[in-house]
Amino acid sequence: MELSPVTVVQSLFWARHCSIVYVHPETRPLTENAYLKQDRNADRVKDFVGESKMSEEVSKLPPQVQQRLLRLQQLQQTLQRVMAQKQQLELELNEVEQALSELENLTNTAVIYKSIGSLLVKSKKTKVTKDLGERKELLNLRTSTLGKQEERLRSQVKDLQMKLQRDLRPISPS
Repeated sequence: MELSPVTVVQSLFWARHCSIVYVHPETRPLTENAYLKQDRNADRVKDFVGESKMSEEVSKLPPQVQQRLLRLQQLQQTLQRVMAQKQQLELELNEVEQALSELENLTNTAVIYKSIGSLLVKSKKTKVTKDLGERKELLNLRTSTLGKQEERLRSQVKDLQMKLQRDLRPISPS
């Protein structure tokens, strides 16, 4: 059975816009997002209890050390975000490279459909190849920039960790 372009577009639309619904035996149906929200709230309560014990210990430290700890946490969170962004871009770059290699194997007269939102639009091989090449260039540049930012953040985290270790070292009597 051959699918028409309209059927393919409709399938893409429904695949992107339908959500999975779980039915809990004792409550009304919840979406996947509602279950995730419940789990996050439970984790927040656990984190709060752990944080209150830890905040008592942290409050005993000198203000300069407290500031360094806070700065370290911020840097680590920023580093995680940068690494996640870089990973996402690398995945997209890999997809673009695979698409370009597939396009090389096709003849110039091959029929190509380009995805624009939830639509598939007929396009020329040269136009698609040019667009993908530009996208690849942009992704390489952004990945490189994030890589440099990641190195800088790692260095800052390492320096701050060393300073904190020095600050928290027990003072030995002379």
